[in-house]
Amino acid sequence: MRVEPGLVSVKDLLLKAHSGDWSLWLPSFQRRFVWDTVDIKAFLDSLFKGNPIGILLLWRSKNPEDSDPFALKVLIGEGKSSENYLIIDGQQRVLSLLLLLNGWHVKVGDMEYIRQSISFNPTKFALEVGKRGLDLSEGMRAYLGLKDVDALKRRYASEYVDRLLGLCERISSYRIPVYFMDLDDEKSPLERAAEIFILANRAGQRITNVELMLSYVSGVLIPEASSIMRRSYDELQAEFKELDSNALIRYSFGIGLDLKQRQIDDVERFRSAVRGLAAQVDLTGRSVLARGLEESIPFFRSAIGLVRRCIGNAAPSFLTTQLSLVVLAAYMHSRAYRDPEKVPVADVEAMRDWLVLVNSHGYYSANPSGRLQKDIETVKDTSGPFPFDDLLSNIKETRGGATAITASHIIRGLDADLLRRSGQPTSSSSILRSA
Repeated sequence: MRVEPGLVSVKDLLLKAHSGDWSLWLPSFQRRFVWDTVDIKAFLDSLFKGNPIGILLLWRSKNPEDSDPFALKVLIGEGKSSENYLIIDGQQRVLSLLLLLNGWHVKVGDMEYIRQSISFNPTKFALEVGKRGLDLSEGMRAYLGLKDVDALKRRYASEYVDRLLGLCERISSYRIPVYFMDLDDEKSPLERAAEIFILANRAGQRITNVELMLSYVSGVLIPEASSIMRRSYDELQAEFKELDSNALIRYSFGIGLDLKQRQIDDVERFRSAVRGLAAQVDLTGRSVLARGLEESIPFFRSAIGLVRRCIGNAAPSFLTTQLSLVVLAAYMHSRAYRDPEKVPVADVEAMRDWLVLVNSHGYYSANPSGRLQKDIETVKDTSGPFPFDDLLSNIKETRGGATAITASHIIRGLDADLLRRSGQPTSSSSILRSA
């Protein structure tokens, strides 16, 4: 591996991407673009103020589609590219800059990301979310010579446009530290790139361990598996917008591929287990890993439908722990229920009581792997009705496990944020109100 450190100004990055001199790609182990407009504004504020924003890791490749068959191209440039780069680290920052360049929308493969406009308030000399003020994207394109400045001055006061261009100059002149990496001499370039991605993100603690392990395993060993997981996650999010990838990953690898939850928590054990699976093929020559994922995921979708049947259409939004979905999906998988309407009424009622109990108490918030594994085994090892009593016994065996909801629990839960996710305050009483 050869590494070349350098500095690239925002202006050069945007112009190279726009002209097509640089062709940018997202490798298969990358997660989705998740920054919202507030995140993007904060990033642009940092550029304007000259604050540190971290480094970019770019993998220089002669043929990105050979380097990673499931890489996605960022569709932004106009001409034929002379250099190809796969973004190992810095996707959120690079795509934010391309959104700025391209009028707040950008395509990556078949997916288009659209964000709300960010405007410049010329009287406060500050950025604001929304359209009140001068559109920062228009100002940036004008500063870069991609839009007529005079046209802007015919719409806005000349003084205000000059201030906007001054701000764009400060952002454009920011020089970002970049490491350009050549991995052609590596035995497994994609695996090496994924390992670098894991190390970079683990240090920054920007994504969870299970997502990092998915990035390494499904994105490197079996790219087809990465495609299945990413596509499934996107489709499931259309039904359940707040879906946590943690639940899907734990189910897919724990149920679909029969790995223990503690294996999924441990990078080395997970890597070793999936390497073994990756080496196996079925009679048709297809990867056992990819087949197991593809065949199991429909039951996770059924579990989402089952929660709605138990509690109501808004129920998924009130789940304080989406790990309860894993247990329901294990039940659907073990009984081969693809249609939630086929589940007996008595089971639906038992599941409703169990869901209310574990979500109101935040049962999986402590020791999630141990508790989840025991509940999965309970569901899989019993046939027939939903094993409510056995699952209740699991809770009783847990130190301090609560098997009832009392008035004092409700009072204490009114102000409790069991989701522990910023911007999503959900108390333990929310699930009760939905029931």
